[in-house]
Amino acid sequence: MSVVIATRDRTEALERCLRSVLACDYDDFDIVVVDNAPSDGATQRMLADRAVDPNHLIRYVREDRPGLARAHNAALPHVTGTIVAFTDDDVEVDPGWLRAVVHGFGRADDVACVTGMIRPAELETTAQRWIEEYAGFGKGDEPRIFDLGEHRPPDPLFPYTAGSMGSGANMAFTRAFLEQTGGFPDALGAGTL
Repeated sequence: MSVVIATRDRTEALERCLRSVLACDYDDFDIVVVDNAPSDGATQRMLADRAVDPNHLIRYVREDRPGLARAHNAALPHVTGTIVAFTDDDVEVDPGWLRAVVHGFGRADDVACVTGMIRPAELETTAQRWIEEYAGFGKGDEPRIFDLGEHRPPDPLFPYTAGSMGSGANMAFTRAFLEQTGGFPDALGAGTL
């Protein structure tokens, strides 16, 4: 498996994210960090200064054109795993995250994408609770399968309703699917118009 983390000028958040990914209870993965249109070299320096983890290769890729989809696409030539998991630099993943992703690919034949729960780090204020209640990333705790046939939801806009099947902060694809589809549309994602 390869884990892709896109970042932009959030070196401290990226360090926390990396610590959580490296603490996953799944052994066979590498990491690709994409520094997206950085304003300085802080992220590159942090990665160069970090103690080398003998168990997990961490690759640094710089993408000067802003945009999350561009950052994800810049990572693709550097991934080595048959599964490519994506998370964001401000996320701290659960230790069982990668194991759960692999399990998700085994739930049905021809699974191309797996998404998962994204829980808030805290719910201490009224505003945090409102955001989670009305615009949060939670899609429920029950596994669901989506396709254009038997498992098509009743939503007339499916599959074009943004976020209805999960979020980019917790998504994984087979590398073969990403190669077949050409990756992500460059015009989409944070950092673009």
